[in-house]
Amino acid sequence: MPPRTKSNGVKRKHDDDDDDDASSSSSSSLSPASDYEDKPVKSTKLKKVKSETPSKTAKSRKTANGKANVKQYKPGESDSEGEEDSDITHTQPATAARTTKSNGKPKAAAKAEPLSSDGDHSDESSSSVPTKTTKSPKAKGKGKAAAPPRPVRTGTQSASSKAAALEWLLSDEAYELANPFPKPPVKPSKSARASLTKSPYFTTKDENERLEGGLLRYPHSKLTPFQCLLSALLLSKPLSHKLGIRTICTLFNPPFDFGIFEKLEDADEERRLESLWVARTQHKDKTAIQMGDLVDGVRGLNGPGEEDELGGIRRAIQDLPSTFDAQERVGHMLRSIKGIGPIGVGVFLRRIQEQWPEVFPFADKRCLDDARAFGLITECQGPNELSALVDENREKFVKLLDTLIGLDLERKLDECVDKFW
Repeated sequence: MPPRTKSNGVKRKHDDDDDDDASSSSSSSLSPASDYEDKPVKSTKLKKVKSETPSKTAKSRKTANGKANVKQYKPGESDSEGEEDSDITHTQPATAARTTKSNGKPKAAAKAEPLSSDGDHSDESSSSVPTKTTKSPKAKGKGKAAAPPRPVRTGTQSASSKAAALEWLLSDEAYELANPFPKPPVKPSKSARASLTKSPYFTTKDENERLEGGLLRYPHSKLTPFQCLLSALLLSKPLSHKLGIRTICTLFNPPFDFGIFEKLEDADEERRLESLWVARTQHKDKTAIQMGDLVDGVRGLNGPGEEDELGGIRRAIQDLPSTFDAQERVGHMLRSIKGIGPIGVGVFLRRIQEQWPEVFPFADKRCLDDARAFGLITECQGPNELSALVDENREKFVKLLDTLIGLDLERKLDECVDKFW
């Protein structure tokens, strides 16, 4: 039925009631502002909604029961126990306004909440559509997606406090706090690719029994150069610290024993995928492929029978004039392996310097910043001054670095620093 109009052709106050259902089925957009020109009160409200409402293509469609189908997404969120997330593409639909009828009168659309700078929606409106409230992953001081800014400490730290901080950082208490024992997966693998649901490593509850049985634990156990390199590959992935350690412990121990070059070389891609499924880690497909690339790269850089010790790489740095040259040579050779980048090179050098004096001392920027937070070195000092604090003992130096980076990754650094200021 055509809309009733006044003699001047302008719609009366409630003329939209008769056509509301027809207009909503033909178009999901709001009525144009020109239809409300003679209603100053309504036009102000509706014009405001229209200015805050996204374009027609961005509006949400109504489902069969008349409710808006608005789904909340969390970009960048990853669950350490979740499925493979490297193949998932997160899309971010625009939040839309909707119009409903109440007592025969048109109800203004719910205010469309603009996207935050991080792409998340904040549910602060009184809309009748239940939506899950999400927090910005970069919100200051909230969540674990981004580390809060380090507090500024004033005053002068005493020499006794620095000595106490160094003594504590070299203790087993600090080492265990920074590198906690990995917990078994909350949800054991149910994949058809996995021949077992849980690694036998986690069925042994006594730590002494693990060590006596020859089981490896990162970073506590002495590792071969090849094991250090495979650890660097796994830890350079965007994983949490605990998940990275759990993945290493699963792959290095029975039934996989991938810390032995021959075992990893004999494993096909399905077997490598199986180990990652048992570890319940992330980026499984990509990591399984890169583990195969690592085998090819190590075989090409080293002679037959010297892959576990990386003898070819070690020989290439023995006659270099300086520590810096040796570190650069190792980095250049390792970056020729697909999957090994600057982060992986840094992790490898940090661990291997205990066995290879040619690259000692090495500490990346993050470790140095963590040492400065404890007041161990100043801004203008570096690895040489830090190693001098432990009398250039390579074993203690590596333990110190593993503790510093572990406290940082576990978000416990600032809490521990406060004890010594």
